[in-house]
Amino acid sequence: MKANDVIQFFRFMKTIVPGGRYLYNYLIEKGGRYPSDDPRKQYKLQSDMIANSGYMDFCQNRGDIPGDSCLLLTDLEFYEEWAGYNDRSQGKTVLECWVTYPRPKWEVEHYHLTPEEIADDIRRGADPVTGKKVIWQD
Repeated sequence: MKANDVIQFFRFMKTIVPGGRYLYNYLIEKGGRYPSDDPRKQYKLQSDMIANSGYMDFCQNRGDIPGDSCLLLTDLEFYEEWAGYNDRSQGKTVLECWVTYPRPKWEVEHYHLTPEEIADDIRRGADPVTGKKVIWQD
């Protein structure tokens, strides 16, 4: 995948499911560096390995925004994240990107929303799936 394809994919996905999550499935080639926050655990692999990044949110809660809102990542932030997992200098190549999203509240039994709650979500401009107001940065 080229960088432009990645940016277009994330732009589309965050538009239709801003409350969704994503992860990367990537290949680390023989001789590539195993990813770890601890520098002592970053070793070179003896054979090819397929790994995944763990799920990350399109829309993130950060300390400087209200609790009923979330900040949607920018196209550049998505690109930088992808580029970290598609780093040829470390022998890593992204194979797939998986996207998932939570079930809408009206489909979950313990979330029987009243008409007032639904109207409040619409008034606030909240995402119908998560109930959070999505703040776009780009």
